[in-house]
Amino acid sequence: MKEMPGFYIKTHGCKVNQCDSEGLASRLESWGMAPTDDPRVASLCIVSTCTVTAVSDSKGLKAIRATRRANPDAIIAVTGCLARRDRDKILSTACVDEVLDIEDADGWLSFLTERGMVNGVPAPAATETPHPTGRTRAFVKVQDGCDSFCSYCVLPPIRGKPRSVPLEQVCDKVARLVEIGAKEVVLTGIHLGLYGKDISSDVNLATLVQTLLERTDIARLRLSSIEVNEVTDELLALFGSTTRMQRHFHVPLQSGDDAVLRSMNRHYTADNFRDFIRRIRQVDADTGISTDVMVGFPTETEEAFETTLRLVEDLDFSRLHVFKYSPRPGTAAAKLEGGIPPNVAKRRSDRMIELGARLSGQFAKRFVGKTLEVLIESKRDPQTGWLSGFASNYVRVAVRDATADIVNTIAEVAVDDVAGAKATGTVQVGARHASP
Repeated sequence: MKEMPGFYIKTHGCKVNQCDSEGLASRLESWGMAPTDDPRVASLCIVSTCTVTAVSDSKGLKAIRATRRANPDAIIAVTGCLARRDRDKILSTACVDEVLDIEDADGWLSFLTERGMVNGVPAPAATETPHPTGRTRAFVKVQDGCDSFCSYCVLPPIRGKPRSVPLEQVCDKVARLVEIGAKEVVLTGIHLGLYGKDISSDVNLATLVQTLLERTDIARLRLSSIEVNEVTDELLALFGSTTRMQRHFHVPLQSGDDAVLRSMNRHYTADNFRDFIRRIRQVDADTGISTDVMVGFPTETEEAFETTLRLVEDLDFSRLHVFKYSPRPGTAAAKLEGGIPPNVAKRRSDRMIELGARLSGQFAKRFVGKTLEVLIESKRDPQTGWLSGFASNYVRVAVRDATADIVNTIAEVAVDDVAGAKATGTVQVGARHASP
């Protein structure tokens, strides 16, 4: 029997990119190819790129060159956001055989058929078999595209207008993920809060969440990221009504200074953000709230940075993702005069990262002496070698003396210590379950 050609995918960037890669992997498998984690043995190597910052561009190009060095004989195809934005730049590396849109099924089929890797079968329907990265937690892309045009962001022309996956299709996929063992589903999108905008005035993110809770048996449902002005009363009511909806929100702040927010074309104020935090903590005071903060934006004065620093500390976030501003060609921010010297941006970044580490530790410490429900994963904690997983509020918990038989179960863990932002604890005897 002829051996199936192997394919390898290296993915950069956000969870949406990862979902796109999983969809492509599922499609390639349906065409008769076999996945591999080793680029050296693959007939086809795919690099899925990100272009949100200049650093992202550089990482993608380096990955292409590294893949060619690892396997000089492989067919190398590049996809993802940088591939959409600057195809010629990628082809100029001379390491690449083709640049393809990750959603262009016909293009992939034609490309692979011409090279004898597949037999030219028709592209499968959009309801292809789920291909999660692991059985425990699965990311499900429910939305793509954005029309907000934040002044620093290059994604709207790359990702296109907001587009939602039909509600029934999302339900079917989540149900099939439950069947193959997933205990948690994370809903993700380029602009998740716009879900349903292109479908009907009666369909929105809260509608999707409620439908999934009613029609599927998924034990835990989590949102990846949502804008502060899109957390509706309807969504908050669902959040407060069931523990299946996880106690964590990731809501990008970017800046705590109103003048900088206006320059960024962000449609909220610092007071709006304070009010959101208050509303969430009225429902559940122990909810984890993480955020993105951008430093070094062209209009960010020293006073504006200090204002942001104070707001971040006051709001007691559970986790920070800190980014230095990176000019992106074609964006409004790239045309702004002035600019922050790199050494100043680095100093601000270092201070914000230090604050984030302190806040994460403080948040984790509040659960010492308490019990958290933790979804145990197969990946072991690198420091202790113990099995670990995430609590509902997205605190990572390493579990002492946990054995492999509790992987992919939700265990009640008594937290007894914290190292950095990570809690440690012990499973309560007899206190484990697989569903809510």
